[in-house]
Amino acid sequence: MAVVARISVRGTREFRNALKRLSPRENAAIRNKALRSLAFLTASIAKEKMIKRGRGLKAKPLKSRLTYRHGDLTRSITTAFGDLPKFAEAGTALRYKGGSGPEVHELGGRIHPKRPFMKPAGQEASKKAEKIFLESWVREFKGVRR
Repeated sequence: MAVVARISVRGTREFRNALKRLSPRENAAIRNKALRSLAFLTASIAKEKMIKRGRGLKAKPLKSRLTYRHGDLTRSITTAFGDLPKFAEAGTALRYKGGSGPEVHELGGRIHPKRPFMKPAGQEASKKAEKIFLESWVREFKGVRR
């Protein structure tokens, strides 16, 4: 499952012209840093906001939200980067005893209710994507003359 964030740059003519002056290599390096930041943010939101902490092992699971029980799922959420700028992702490859994986939470299953955690984290992070990308470019432009 993937959450796609599309970024379009709007703004002042000066900013757009400065972007055009960057070499493709410089532009790719800035974009790659922003993609990494976005993947780390998605993983952080999934771990810290989407999985409810403090309920303990003896508490019954919530029907609509994942709970932190033994920590395996939270610890398994990582980021991966491949052939940047093609992709940066956040997710988990955790497998449970019965062979099912975290998709049983995202999509629900025969006996498990749907309790997504990665998709909402990706959606929340994508709301901040434009700001992350713009901040990456602005950092690069500090001190650059027109």
